[in-house]
Amino acid sequence: MNAAAAQNQAAVQSQTDTFGRSLFAGQVNDSSISDTQFVTNLYEAFLQRGPDAGGLGWWSGQATVGTGRQNVLNAFATCSALRDLSGTLYREANWLVSDHLGTPRMIANKSGSLASMKRHDYLPFGEELSVNIGGRTTTQGYTGDSIRQKFTSKERDTETGLDYFGARYYGSTQGRFTSPDPLLSSGTVFNPQSWNRYSYTSNNPLKYTDPTGL
Repeated sequence: MNAAAAQNQAAVQSQTDTFGRSLFAGQVNDSSISDTQFVTNLYEAFLQRGPDAGGLGWWSGQATVGTGRQNVLNAFATCSALRDLSGTLYREANWLVSDHLGTPRMIANKSGSLASMKRHDYLPFGEELSVNIGGRTTTQGYTGDSIRQKFTSKERDTETGLDYFGARYYGSTQGRFTSPDPLLSSGTVFNPQSWNRYSYTSNNPLKYTDPTGL
């Protein structure tokens, strides 16, 4: 893994795939291990977390000894969550070019080449505009990358799509926080918007930011 990390991100992801498959090759045809335990092992090894009830039940139903388990192993070894997780092992230096709100809009890697520049655009409340929207193309740099700093440089959780603001999480697709503002003293009679405990920056995201979620 260290050797792969010295090459590039794709090498790390490829090596993780190969290494992960080799770890569980012996369990594919081992009937002494239950289907539930087999799937649990895959969750803990490939995704570095315990299984959720729904996922455990569904995958266990597919993990019959032999071909079934091999198919489940293939699915875990090639899933996007594993690629994101393994990609973090490759510590590549990136430079983030941000706008006036602190939102990274251009990502430059260590080569500094404009040809490898990644670009990101957002709607006012932080929902990202992907490729093929409004004339955006992959040749312009609107492709995926491993940078987790999104709207106003807050880290986005890859599983839930929520942004972590410190005191609470923010949903960019809804344009509001997922829990109420705990600082009731921030409400004033002069600003009716301040009494909306879920709103983001008094519904003025083009001018203001919320550094702490409070």
